[in-house]
Amino acid sequence: MTLEKRDLEVFVSFGFICHGPLADYVAVRDFIRSLPKTRLVYHTGSTRKLRIVREGKHEREEERGNSEKV
Repeated sequence: MTLEKRDLEVFVSFGFICHGPLADYVAVRDFIRSLPKTRLVYHTGSTRKLRIVREGKHEREEERGNSEKV
């Protein structure tokens, strides 16, 4: 499989949940911040369980105000 330039310029959102010492969490966060073309938009840490929820297309449209009125 060959990668085209356009394949490398895709913007994505991703989430991950790690279990480990706080120092490792800080190291991962700092590494992401050091990437020149990447902006860390949101991050959180907790001693309680966290959940990642994937939203559907319809939910995103409602947030933008683009849903059709019935």
